[in-house]
Amino acid sequence: MESGSNRSRNILIGVVVIIIIILSAIFLIRRAQSSNQNSLNLPTFTPISQFQQQLQTNFGITVPASAVKADLVDITGGNQMGLVTLDKSNGQNVYTVIANLNDPSSGYFYQAWLINDSTKTADIISLGKLNLAKGGWLVNYSSIKDLSDHKKVWVTLEKIADNTPEKHILEGSF
Repeated sequence: MESGSNRSRNILIGVVVIIIIILSAIFLIRRAQSSNQNSLNLPTFTPISQFQQQLQTNFGITVPASAVKADLVDITGGNQMGLVTLDKSNGQNVYTVIANLNDPSSGYFYQAWLINDSTKTADIISLGKLNLAKGGWLVNYSSIKDLSDHKKVWVTLEKIADNTPEKHILEGSF
């Protein structure tokens, strides 16, 4: 038979062991939760395309990390290139087209377009004329309207300032 003091001591040891097990479990659970939260808060790596790197070097422009980017490829068989970005901040949708383009012939200009061709008749929005700036061609366009359904971007060579794209030079899509 156990004496009263031995029994009390065994109960106390049992309670201490149970408390240590509970505290260890709480510690491990919190550590796992903290680890998961830290991995969720880490910045994600977005690869920089060859175009983006070259255009950043040529123009000295840094593309915001939060911007959605798309390369613009020369469809004429030449070596012209571009990059379009969409930065959604302050309630604005800011599109920027940066391009390495040959100087157009006299009387011609470059224009950028957003295209939604998911319907029978394509919805085309002009982003405006590209201007020679910082050693290349550039246009910025801001809109509060969500144009995320306009996935394609064109840069065209234009003779007439109207709402009809003429000769496609660069194309890309988000």
